[in-house]
Amino acid sequence: MIRYIVTGALLGALAFIALVGSSLFADAKDLHPRCNIDWPCVGASKPAASARADRYRNVEFGGPLAPGETQRSFLSGIQATVLPHPPGCPRRAFCGCGAAVEVFGRPIRSLWLAANWLAFPRTSPAPGMVAARRGHVFVIKQVLGDGKVLAYDANSGGRRTRLHVRSLAGFAVVNPHG
Repeated sequence: MIRYIVTGALLGALAFIALVGSSLFADAKDLHPRCNIDWPCVGASKPAASARADRYRNVEFGGPLAPGETQRSFLSGIQATVLPHPPGCPRRAFCGCGAAVEVFGRPIRSLWLAANWLAFPRTSPAPGMVAARRGHVFVIKQVLGDGKVLAYDANSGGRRTRLHVRSLAGFAVVNPHG
C-alpha cells in the first residue's frame, strides 16, 4: 500500500515539474533570436516581422543591404555590394546555383549542391577559382592575401548575393575548369 502512495506522489511530483517546466519554456520561441548573446532575455520579446531581417546580419558588415547598396568592410576597407539574385536559381539554398551561373554562365542542376563542387581538382586561390565545403560555395574574384579573398557569394546570408571579403578558412579551393 505504501509503495502505491509513494509511486503516486512521485508521479504527481513529476507531473508538476513537467507543468512548471513547460510553462517556463513556453515563451522561449517568442524571445528575440539574439537573446543571451547581445543582452539578457528578461522581458525580451520577439521582434516585429519587419525587424526580423536583422536576424541575418552579416557579422562583417553589420546589416542587410538592398541590391546595389554598398557598405565598407572594417576588415579590409573594400566595399560589400549586394547583387541581384542569380537568374534561373531557386529562392532558397542557391549558393551552388549562383556559383554555376557566375562561372559557367548558366545554372547547372548537378552543381546546386555545394558538396558537388568538391569533385573538381584542388588548386591554389586565384580569380575564377571556387571555394567550396559541404554546405556553402563561393567564387573567388580577387585574392587579397592573408587567407582572404573578394568573393562572389550567392546566398551569403538573408538570401542575398554579395560581392564581399571572405576568409578561405574551412574551404577547399577547386578549379571548375580543370
